[in-house]
Amino acid sequence: MRILALLFILSCATETSYAQVIEDIQEDQHAWAQIAQEIGHHDIICLGEESHWVETFLEVKLELIKHLHQKSGFKVLIFESGFVNSFMAYEEQLRGREHLEEALYTIWQTKSTLELFQYQTAEWSDGNFLWFWGCDLKGPKSYRFSRYLRQKLKRLNAPYAEEMRKVDSSFVEVRMDWEPAIGKAYRGTYLSQQTADSIRRVYLAMQDSFTAHKELIFESLPTSEIRYQFTLQCLANRIHLLNLMQLPTYQEKHQFRDSIMAENTHWLLTKWAPNHNKYMLWGADIHLSKNAKWEANGAAWQSNRSLVEHLLGRTSKSIFSVGIKARKRLDKSLRKELGLKSSKVYWMNQHSLPEGLEMPFADEHDALIICGTIKGLNKLKRK
Repeated sequence: MRILALLFILSCATETSYAQVIEDIQEDQHAWAQIAQEIGHHDIICLGEESHWVETFLEVKLELIKHLHQKSGFKVLIFESGFVNSFMAYEEQLRGREHLEEALYTIWQTKSTLELFQYQTAEWSDGNFLWFWGCDLKGPKSYRFSRYLRQKLKRLNAPYAEEMRKVDSSFVEVRMDWEPAIGKAYRGTYLSQQTADSIRRVYLAMQDSFTAHKELIFESLPTSEIRYQFTLQCLANRIHLLNLMQLPTYQEKHQFRDSIMAENTHWLLTKWAPNHNKYMLWGADIHLSKNAKWEANGAAWQSNRSLVEHLLGRTSKSIFSVGIKARKRLDKSLRKELGLKSSKVYWMNQHSLPEGLEMPFADEHDALIICGTIKGLNKLKRK
C-alpha cells in the first residue's frame, strides 16, 4: 500500500512538474497570469495553432493574449492576415466586428476572435490600447484600399485617380478568382505574363506618383509621414501578391509568402513604431516554428524557411514560439507518462522539461499548449 501511495504521489508530481494544468480556459486566471509572467520577458511571443479549424485554439489564444497584454505589457498583435487590410481598418477607424471582418480571414471570424476585438475596443477607451496589424501579402476581399487610392490621388488628377481605383479593384477580383479554397493546392500560373506586367507597371507608377507628389497628396499632419510610408508598403504588397500569383509551384509560393510576411513584420517592428518593444504574432504553427522541417515534404522544400526563421535572421529581438496542439498528436505512451487528461488544457515550457524526456516538437516551439478537448469553429452569423 505504501508503494502504491508513493507511486500515486510521484505520478501527481510528474504531472505538475512536466505540465501546468489549466482547469478552465476562460476562468483559470491565475494559471494564465503565471504563464504570461513566465514568458513575458521576451520581445516577441508567437501564438501558433496546428489547425485553423478549431475554436478551442482560438479561445486559448484569447486568454493568453489578454494576460500578456495586462501582465507583461504587450501592446501589438500581428496576425497572419492582410497587411493592406489592417492598415485600412485603422485608416477608416473601424472597431469591433467591422474591424474583425476587414482585417482577418473568414477562418478567424468567430465568436472567440470577436471577443478579442471587442476587448480591444474596450481597452482603447481605457487608454491601454492593443494594436492589431497584419503581415500577410494576401488578405480578405476588400475594396477599401482601392477607394483610398482614389481619395489620395484625386489631389493630382481626378480621372487618373479613378483609373487607379479601377485597376486596384480589378486586381482584387483577379486575386480572389485565382485563390483556391483553403486546404487545396495551387496549380500552375494563373495570369499571362502580359497581364501581370501591365498590372505591375500600374502599381510602380503609383509608387512614383506618391513619392514625387508626397507634399501635395498628404496634408501637413502629425500622422502624414507614417501614412505615406504605409501607403508605399501597401503598394509593395500588391506587387508582392502579383509576384506570388506568378510562381509555378506550391513550394515556391509557400517560401515566398513566408519571406514577405517576415518582411512586413520586420517593417512593423522597425518603421511603424520602433518604440514598441513587446509584440505578439498570431498564425499557423508552421509559420511560427523555429524549425519548420519543410524538408519532410521532399527535396524541393529543403530551402524553405518559416516566417519566424526568416525573422530570426533580421532582428536581435528575443522570440518565444508557442505551438498549440491537440492531445491526440502526442504519442499515447507519452500522454500516459505526462498524465494528460482529455478534458483539460496543459502548458508545457520545453526549456523546463526534465533532461532526457523526449518531447515532440521540442525544436519547433519553445512551449506547447496541449488541448484535450477540441471543438469546431463557432462562426459569426452574417449580418
